[in-house]
Amino acid sequence: MPKTVVRALKVPGLTDEEEISPEAIALLGLTTNDVNAVTQLYRDMKARFEQLERANFVRPDPKQTSFILRAFPEKNAALKQEWLTHLQELVGPSRAGLLDQCVRTPADLPMRMARGHDERGMHWIHGGPRWFDRGLFEMRIEVETVIGANGREIREIRYKSDRPEGGSAAGPRLNIPHRFRHLLTPEILDGPSAF
Repeated sequence: MPKTVVRALKVPGLTDEEEISPEAIALLGLTTNDVNAVTQLYRDMKARFEQLERANFVRPDPKQTSFILRAFPEKNAALKQEWLTHLQELVGPSRAGLLDQCVRTPADLPMRMARGHDERGMHWIHGGPRWFDRGLFEMRIEVETVIGANGREIREIRYKSDRPEGGSAAGPRLNIPHRFRHLLTPEILDGPSAF
């Protein structure tokens, strides 16, 4: 199949669980070894990206539960280049470009619904934008514990960035959205100066 056709198909390369999608595997003719190697590379790069996020996560006032996730576009660009270089080594230059495009293509709503995910929970399933689409804009995060209608404590998290990524989530104290679990750890939230 010509590359132009493959690009036009806009096949999502990752499932909501961040596994290589069956569609990408079939389209690019990936072997089991290819899939395992690319999956491991993706996880390694994501872990390194999350280390960068932790290094750029600050709490301006230790008495407040307000945080800033500073942008780090240059370091993110270097990590993305390393991802592409290693991807080329694993599957070859031709398939690496196509696979990278697939991995960056999000699954559309009908495909996610077909896989059994409801629209409301989708954002939290995969944790917001993938690692390679983050780190470009500063984000402000507010965490507050409130008493719900039933008298139980509810943790509310509100976040907003200079790019169109923002929202809120609320739930029991330990219900941290996947997107922020590596940042809003129990040590950060429940430490002596947390509340």
